[in-house]
Amino acid sequence: MLAALALGVSLGTWTDEEYTLATTAHGAAYAIRHAIDYELQAPLYFALLAAWRHLDADVWFARLFSILCGAASLLAFAAIGRRISPRASSLGFALWAGLNPFAVWAALEIRHYALALLLSALLWLGFDAGFLSGERRWARVAFVVLAIAGIYTQYFIAFALAGFAVALVVARARSLRAYLACAALVVVAVVPLAVAAHGQGTWFVTEAPPPLRIVRWTLVHPWLGFVFPFDWQWDAYRFVHAGYTTIVALLGLIVALCRPALTRRSVALVAAEPVRVPVVITPPDWVIAPAETSST
Repeated sequence: MLAALALGVSLGTWTDEEYTLATTAHGAAYAIRHAIDYELQAPLYFALLAAWRHLDADVWFARLFSILCGAASLLAFAAIGRRISPRASSLGFALWAGLNPFAVWAALEIRHYALALLLSALLWLGFDAGFLSGERRWARVAFVVLAIAGIYTQYFIAFALAGFAVALVVARARSLRAYLACAALVVVAVVPLAVAAHGQGTWFVTEAPPPLRIVRWTLVHPWLGFVFPFDWQWDAYRFVHAGYTTIVALLGLIVALCRPALTRRSVALVAAEPVRVPVVITPPDWVIAPAETSST
């Protein structure tokens, strides 16, 4: 947290962050309109940041919002660790997740990624407590609220709803019908956002790639991109990336050697991941591309 604060004060801004600062500089109402018409994004993060910046308009304070979301995500990750393995150390789970380069980058970015990550983690907790492992009514209410907030923050969080449904089908859970009812409420609540998103551009498939390429870029690449982050920014730090990859691979080998008992719940969670994974990494440009967008 202290390291993130130090970096948050010292780091400059780049193009997308400058867009965020301009969008959120004139109040929440302006931020909502500009997020939809210019940013071509869901508006909740921009509205919240605009309200946040009423307290202090400095750049570091805008970045502090993401840092706090990142710190809150660590608590959510720890809670996820406790639910997955009550006998294991939740601190280790939180540190492993929190030190992921994607999570660190999101916490330092004046964009919606840290908030989306936090809402995704909380949504997982609500799903597990309300549908998969338990049937707590308050968790189901929280799940609906978090799902709506999540989709109004990042469109692709909607993929999580499909992934959770897959998990319940695999687990043969009695709560599937209740889940579908809650998901229907979420769908109704995001209809206005869907209408706004449709107005952001006409979308089309730019090419028809081979099936294996579709699998690689929609399933394999997002998994490896999160577990073993590597893009053009890593080119300057190849040794760092190699060291990180080695550590993660060794940790995975240790977990595999421990042979954790596979329950129906754990199998269901694994089955949901290929559907949920677009929440983290957006589809490649060849899948969808804007044919026409607003420049206002």
